[in-house]
Amino acid sequence: MDITELLQQDHDALLRLARQMGQQDEADAAKALYRELRNLVTAHSRAEEAVVYRALDKLGQKKISDATEEGQVEHGLCDHLLMLMARGRAETAAWKAKAVVVHELLDHHVQEEKDEMFPVIRKHFDDEARATMGKLFEQRKALLLASSKAK
Repeated sequence: MDITELLQQDHDALLRLARQMGQQDEADAAKALYRELRNLVTAHSRAEEAVVYRALDKLGQKKISDATEEGQVEHGLCDHLLMLMARGRAETAAWKAKAVVVHELLDHHVQEEKDEMFPVIRKHFDDEARATMGKLFEQRKALLLASSKAK
């Protein structure tokens, strides 16, 4: 499957989970959604960085490399917020505020990738290359998800 299609599927799932987590009033249910979101964010981000961002950086274009750097910073911010939430209690206003910010950050990141990065991927990589990237992304993500469930 084309890497942009796979990324979009993940983006949709991430936004749905983040929205549900932020809207959940029951603390145990919110924490369960949090764990699912954290695992998917981590696997998606690391696989995207290893496969997609690395391929884009190899193009050697400053504007594209700047965009991948920004994407990595956004991944790091999301990771940090999720780490802070791990220590918190889902019934508190502070935890819910972080959940809202995670959703807003993901929404911004997803929209930016869709509007700016996907066209670059389609321009510089043919169907076969995008399918190969998709396969590598799926493999990397599956390994990361399996290791997060083993913990």
